[in-house]
Amino acid sequence: MKKLFTLLLAVAASVGIIYASDTQVDGIWYDFNESNKTATVTYRGNYPDSYDEYSGSVVIPSAIIYYGATYSVKSIEYSAFKGCTSLTSITIPNSVTSIRSNAFEGCNNITSVTWNAKNCNSYNFGSQVTSFEFGNEVEVVPSSLCKGMEKLTSVTIPNSVKTIGTSAFEGCARLGKISLGTGLEEIAANAFAGCTRLYDIYCHAVYPPFVDESSFANYNAYLYIPCDSKRDYTLDPVWGKFQNIECLSDEPTDIENIETPLQSPTNVQKLFRNGQLVIVRDGKTYN
Repeated sequence: MKKLFTLLLAVAASVGIIYASDTQVDGIWYDFNESNKTATVTYRGNYPDSYDEYSGSVVIPSAIIYYGATYSVKSIEYSAFKGCTSLTSITIPNSVTSIRSNAFEGCNNITSVTWNAKNCNSYNFGSQVTSFEFGNEVEVVPSSLCKGMEKLTSVTIPNSVKTIGTSAFEGCARLGKISLGTGLEEIAANAFAGCTRLYDIYCHAVYPPFVDESSFANYNAYLYIPCDSKRDYTLDPVWGKFQNIECLSDEPTDIENIETPLQSPTNVQKLFRNGQLVIVRDGKTYN
């Protein structure tokens, strides 16, 4: 059987056509395009719901080697993971540029997503996601990527990201802290709309990124920026609306350990004691 399949590969390669092999490599099923040496993540069998083939944590590689040839993983097929209710974690590689509709339909138990795609179309994995991490090669956060993920409490945007798309984090109701990288140039409309519990924004960009007036739900959060850029941020027509602008050097070292309050942060106080920033929340002190 393998000899026959190898022969078919050779024939397809000789005429440069696209062929679908539905072949499994390290637990993931692929279709191959011989003409441009790319691979598409797909499902097992003839129909998306023929098997419940994916479960647990799945890490999609950026490239695979099959019969001595290297294929770049460029896309995830329509309904590739449909109905895989045992899937809990997914990693998207930097090579992927396309995720087709319904690729993860019914995967209601995915709680962790690692997004390494440099520049890919948007795909929302559902409101049940509790952790969403971005790789250090991501250049664009697609529009609506994390929209409605109401269980997210913090997000770190790496230095490689230039643009945060429209409504990228809209409706993330428990989002309390965001860290924005040095390379950020634009935050599109409604990017953080509806994030009413957002109380700490750490923006490392030296020059104020272009930001739409609707990008944030309110301007009561604490904004931490490079000290030398404070004047530029203060004079910016949108960034300047933040009522509390502080230097990044004042950032608390253990901010990651502070849980997002379930109510709007009215019981949160930020004080300087002996030259050190401390946070007092519900009677507890963090420094």
